[in-house]
Amino acid sequence: MRDPQPYAYSPLGANSIRLLNLGITDGTSITLKAVNINEAPQYFALSYAWDAQSDTVPIEVNGQGFSVSSDLADAILRLRGFGLDEMDLKNRVEWVWIDKICINQEDLMERSEQVQIMNVIYSQAIKTLIWLGPDGDECSDVWQLIEQIYGIYTLYRTEHEGV
Repeated sequence: MRDPQPYAYSPLGANSIRLLNLGITDGTSITLKAVNINEAPQYFALSYAWDAQSDTVPIEVNGQGFSVSSDLADAILRLRGFGLDEMDLKNRVEWVWIDKICINQEDLMERSEQVQIMNVIYSQAIKTLIWLGPDGDECSDVWQLIEQIYGIYTLYRTEHEGV
């Protein structure tokens, strides 16, 4: 099997952004699609710390090669699983905006235009998710506690607000 060709961005139209469709396939193959910001499907935005990691991981975007930091690759894998074990499908992450991938970082004009509308991108997202990195042994208990608190919140909200 040969390596995929490097990913080549298509230009964005006016008022457009790119969104990732994570789908439910395994591996790190994702689909990137340009959409009008005012007609975008419901999506999540990911906020994470850009790092100066020299180790990169290959992923596939629209069947083409793309490199991301190992930390971002971990975030994408985690996002794929977010909400899949729950009955609440509205928490399932299908579309996501991640600046590192959704903005052509090599195109200075596009990058400048997208940065100018980031407030709109984040404000129209269903939720902004924050990725601090994969859990290590020292923080898995914290994540379990956060999940328990979220479970209690969801139960309370369902019982008291009829959501």
